[in-house]
Amino acid sequence: MAWIFALLVLINTCFWGWEYFFNSTPTNHGPVSTPDTPPLTVIQGSTQPNTAAVPSMIPENPAGNLFICYLIGPLHPAEVSVYQKKIQAHNLISRIRSGDVSNQLYMVYIPPFQYINDAENMANRLRSKHIDATVLETGPYARAVSLGKFHSEDAATDLVNSVVAQGFMAEKRIIDNGNSMTWLFISPGSPQPTDVVAEWLHTQNGLHSEKTPCL
Repeated sequence: MAWIFALLVLINTCFWGWEYFFNSTPTNHGPVSTPDTPPLTVIQGSTQPNTAAVPSMIPENPAGNLFICYLIGPLHPAEVSVYQKKIQAHNLISRIRSGDVSNQLYMVYIPPFQYINDAENMANRLRSKHIDATVLETGPYARAVSLGKFHSEDAATDLVNSVVAQGFMAEKRIIDNGNSMTWLFISPGSPQPTDVVAEWLHTQNGLHSEKTPCL
C-alpha cells in the first residue's frame, strides 16, 4: 500500500507543477515594445480624437473687412488731375467712369400721397426699417417721400431695388440734367477693416461725395 500512496503524491506534485508553469506566464496582447518604439500613453476619460496639435489648413478670413466705393464731384477738368494725385497719395484707386461724366441727378422716392398725414405715416414706416425718408411739402413732388438723391444711376437703382424688396413702392427719376462735368470713382486697393475712403473724404472740405456700387 505504501507504493500506492507514493504514486499518488508523485502524480499530485506533477499536476501542480504543470498548473504553475503554464498559468503563471502573462499573455501579452498589446503591441510588442522594441528599443525604437516610443512609449504608448493611454488617455482615459475621453473618446474624442485629439486634434489640438493639427494645424488648420483653412486660411483665416478676418471678419468685418470692408470694400466700399464712392463718387466725388462734380469736378471741373482742371480739378480732376489734382484730386487723382491726392487719391493716389492716400493709397486709394480712382478713375473716371464714362457713365458718371454728367451732372444728372436721380431722386429715389415714394410717389405723392393725397394727404400729407399719409406721407408722414409712410416716412415713419420707412425710418423704422432704417431707411432715410423725408416728406416733400412743396413743388411738383409735394406729399411724396424722398429717399435720397444720387448722381450715380447705379446707386439710385440699388436703393430702389432694396426698398421694393422690403414691400414699398419706390421709384427713381432724373430731376436735373445739368451741365456736363466729371465725376471720379474712388475705391480702396483691397478690403480694409475700416471705410478708408470715407476717412480720406472727411479730410476734404467742401467735396461732395456719395456711395456707389464697387464695379
